[in-house]
Amino acid sequence: MLRLIAEGNSCRATAEQLHITEGTVRSCIKRIYGKLNVHSRQELIDLLRPERQLNSSESPSRLSS
Repeated sequence: MLRLIAEGNSCRATAEQLHITEGTVRSCIKRIYGKLNVHSRQELIDLLRPERQLNSSESPSRLSS
């Protein structure tokens, strides 16, 4: 699900691909955002980019939580 969302798929498209409801997708996204401490899809995409550089204000343990 995380990959589909990060690739830019809508909740509806993600739900259809995974054969689950949109409500389930939204619920999971909220939990993912909370665990990764992000507040938008763009923040999630930025966090998951392999070439991203850690800012001095970011903790390296952010992804391991």
